[in-house]
Amino acid sequence: MWALSGSTTQSFAIIGVRVINSHTLLILTDKSIGNGYSGDTLWKINSDGTGLTQLASGNALTWCSYLQNNCANVSTDGRLFAYMASGGSLDLVYYGSLADGKPRQLVQLNSLYEAIVGWTMM
Repeated sequence: MWALSGSTTQSFAIIGVRVINSHTLLILTDKSIGNGYSGDTLWKINSDGTGLTQLASGNALTWCSYLQNNCANVSTDGRLFAYMASGGSLDLVYYGSLADGKPRQLVQLNSLYEAIVGWTMM
């Protein structure tokens, strides 16, 4: 378990890290050790340990695992992030801007085996 300091000190298991750029990371955490594929909080943090910002929280948040090689959680320009969440009988895909940190629901799926496979600009 690692301790991340925000407004209060809490302990989390870090179950995933994604690099946004040389200064910023995404961290997926869980309050309890589980299967390693889903967590309950998504954070943005600077690589020097400052700027911890909660982006999302909920039940069974997940993103591309090592089994999904063609999947990306961060857009190519490093401005957007994506994740999936269990919504009971439906699973949900969200995306958000790293600038404002507000996730927006993109789609409902029948299974979390669907994934974000890439980003494009128009």
